[in-house]
Amino acid sequence: MNLLFIGDIFGSPGRRIVADHLEDIRTTKAIDLVIANAENAAGGFGLTPSIAQDLFALGIDVLTTGSRVCCGRRTIRRRRAAARWWCTAGRAFLAR
Repeated sequence: MNLLFIGDIFGSPGRRIVADHLEDIRTTKAIDLVIANAENAAGGFGLTPSIAQDLFALGIDVLTTGSRVCCGRRTIRRRRAAARWWCTAGRAFLAR
């Protein structure tokens, strides 16, 4: 099994790099599972539901987060019913 771990996706520049390159990397390296940290995907202010869906649509399988995941006004909350959400000791992750 080939895994790809992507470090902190920060804001729209980070999301653009993932959008531009992930499909090619996944294909050429025969990646089976992609895990990415997305706690700053909304420009350093957490992770919004729409950005999470966009990242999943790009081919990321698991999004990890950290202390900034709930910083923004429209960020994902722990009780969001639409997502599978696990949280332990201030750390959380979403899986599609």
